[in-house]
Amino acid sequence: MRYLLINVIAILTMSGLLSCIDNDLPENTPSPEAVLMDIRTVMVPENASLEEKVGGTIREFHVGDSIGLYLPDYFWGNQFVYTYWDQYAWIMSEAVWLFSEPQRVFAFYPYRYNEHGNFFLYDVVVEHTSQTDYMYGWPYEPYVNIDQPHAFLLMHHALSLIQFRFVKNDYAAGMGHIQRITIRNKEGGKHLHSKGIMHFEFEMEGAIETLDGYYEEATVYPVDLVIPNPYEDDNELLSVMVLPMDPIINDGDVVFEIQIDGAVYTWPVPAGVIWEKGKKYTYLAEMVAAGSNLKSALNQGNINIKIIQTAEW
Repeated sequence: MRYLLINVIAILTMSGLLSCIDNDLPENTPSPEAVLMDIRTVMVPENASLEEKVGGTIREFHVGDSIGLYLPDYFWGNQFVYTYWDQYAWIMSEAVWLFSEPQRVFAFYPYRYNEHGNFFLYDVVVEHTSQTDYMYGWPYEPYVNIDQPHAFLLMHHALSLIQFRFVKNDYAAGMGHIQRITIRNKEGGKHLHSKGIMHFEFEMEGAIETLDGYYEEATVYPVDLVIPNPYEDDNELLSVMVLPMDPIINDGDVVFEIQIDGAVYTWPVPAGVIWEKGKKYTYLAEMVAAGSNLKSALNQGNINIKIIQTAEW
C-alpha cells in the first residue's frame, strides 16, 4: 500500500511539473510550420563568389573554415551559432528555427571555437600580426524568416589592405628577390595600432576600436618572389593588411621597410596619410638610381614609392 501511495504521489508530482513546463512554454513552439535557417552562399561586395586566394586575403574558403553568426532577436536557442564549410555546402552548428517574425543576422570571420565557443559578447578581437583577413557582414536581405530562410551572406573586409606594385627598371644589384615587407611605427612610435575590437553589429558596420599598448608591426615574407619585369597584372601585387589608421601627424611616424636581395629599404609614410577599413591602397615602388627618397642600408640603389590608387577592397 505504501509502495502504491509513493507511486501515486510521484505520478501526481510529475504531472504537476509537466503542467508547469507546458504553461511556461512560448506560444510559437517549433511546429510543422517552422523551417530551418541555412547559409546558401558567402559573397564579397563585388557580388563575386570567393574563388581564389591572393596573399593573406580571403578569396576562397577551405574545408573547416567557419563564420560566426549572431541573431539578436532569436529566442528558440543559442543566439550565437556558427556555420562551417564542408567542401560542398555551409553547415550550421545547430538548428535555428524560423517563424514569421524576421530575424536579423550578423556575421564575422573567422569564427574560432576556442575564442568564441562561450561567446556572449557582440565584439571580436582583431589584430594584424597574423595577417588574418577579418570580415563582418549580414545577409543580402538583412533578415531571415519562414518566407526567406536562406541567407546569402555579404561580407566586408574589416582591415586596410596596402598593396605594392614593384617595377624593376635597370636594377642590377641582384635578382630582385623580395624577401620581406614590413609596415611599422617609427622607433618608439605609437601611431599604428596592431590590435583592436571589431564591433560587427549592423549599426557599427565593423568599426574597430583600437587598444592601447599594442603597436606591433605588420609583416609578410613572400616566397620565391622576384620583381616582375615587365609588370603584367594585379596578381603580381604584394599585399600587407593593417588595422585602419588615423591620419599620420608627422612624416615618418609610420614607415615601410622592404628587404630586397638582402638590402633593407625604409621609406617614411607622409603626414596626412590615412588608411580606412575596407579600402585598398596601391603604392608604386620603382627601383631607381641613387638620389631618391628611399635608400638601401647596403647602398645597393634606391626605391621611389608613391601612391597610385585608392579603392574599395
